[in-house]
Amino acid sequence: KKRRIQARTSRPVHPNSRKAQQMARKKIHKDKVAARKKDLALKLKTKLQKLAWFRENLTDVSTGPLTPSELGALIEKYFQRFSSEIEHVNNIQQIRGNVTQFSGRLDAIRMTLDKEIGDYTSCGIEVPDICSPDSFKAFIDSFKAPIQWKRWCWRAERPMSRLC
Repeated sequence: KKRRIQARTSRPVHPNSRKAQQMARKKIHKDKVAARKKDLALKLKTKLQKLAWFRENLTDVSTGPLTPSELGALIEKYFQRFSSEIEHVNNIQQIRGNVTQFSGRLDAIRMTLDKEIGDYTSCGIEVPDICSPDSFKAFIDSFKAPIQWKRWCWRAERPMSRLC
């Protein structure tokens, strides 16, 4: 039987056959799984970058959990994280003239900031929960513990619910 199967797979497949349809379904399924895996990896990467930024920019760890106003200031600082890169590109454009070399990067930065600021002003931006003592301790100790995330909005002093 193995010889038959091996012999069949080595032969060309007719485009309208059941075998061709089965192979096409398998390929489509593999492509969809790969695309979903890529999307999930991208989401996790951005979440990890956000987590790392908040951990690096948490100024005074010894004071304990942040107050809502301190967290609001930290979020405003988070929105300014691309300012040095934008300033660098503007300086280059002043020297060389209007160069389109950096337009793709500037568009990506602008879209990212527009989305994040829009989320912050409407339904809230998702940030690590560093206002509650337990979550703050888990956040400071290590990345191994599960980090709790909360949605914070510029209008509210308290975290919003998961539903916008």
